[in-house]
Amino acid sequence: LMESVLGIALRQPGEPRSESGTRNFWCHVLEGSCASFGMELVAPGVVFPVLAAALGASPAFVGALGALSGLSFLAPLLVARRFEAERRKKRLVLLLGIGQRLPFLLLPVILLVMADSETQACLLLIALVNLAGAMVVSALVPPWIALLSETIRPERLARLMGYRNSFSSVLGLLAGAVSAAFLSAFAFPANYVLLYFIAFGALAISWLLFALVEEVPARDEVPSTPAT
Repeated sequence: LMESVLGIALRQPGEPRSESGTRNFWCHVLEGSCASFGMELVAPGVVFPVLAAALGASPAFVGALGALSGLSFLAPLLVARRFEAERRKKRLVLLLGIGQRLPFLLLPVILLVMADSETQACLLLIALVNLAGAMVVSALVPPWIALLSETIRPERLARLMGYRNSFSSVLGLLAGAVSAAFLSAFAFPANYVLLYFIAFGALAISWLLFALVEEVPARDEVPSTPAT
């Protein structure tokens, strides 16, 4: 990911950069850290398969779901032209960010309503919601990378990713401990419901932090200075 971000930035040396460098820098760092904490609480490759198994999913079903999630990263191919034409990326990223976070709110609600009475229907529904969320994430990545390269100076991108990855790793360890504690302390499905609600809270904070990033207007949107 770092190579992709740096590559985009270096290929566009003439693009305008935000003057609010420090603010944008820390908004990106803290946004990514909060998002990582939330997602690691219910890690798709660890927690979700255990949840699916608790609802009666077979190993084949869990494996197929993982493969379909991987295929969801083909989604950007369907909308790439539309995203490339969007000059103001922040609005698009924020909109897709809502779609990315909604599954973390919908899943616990579905579990609360259906986990005990309609197990199979609950399993199918949370699987579909999870796949939809994965598709939104895959569509979100290209405009997010483009916006990152426009709001952070090229020479600061490596430092930003270093801080972001370091904080995310520490919070990931904390998320793993919290997840293990909740799964053992509460009965099913309350344990997963609480984890998903906490994850949604962390992701909501990350969305608010991203909303504070200042986007630079496109060149043809910058008002020209009248001649004197």
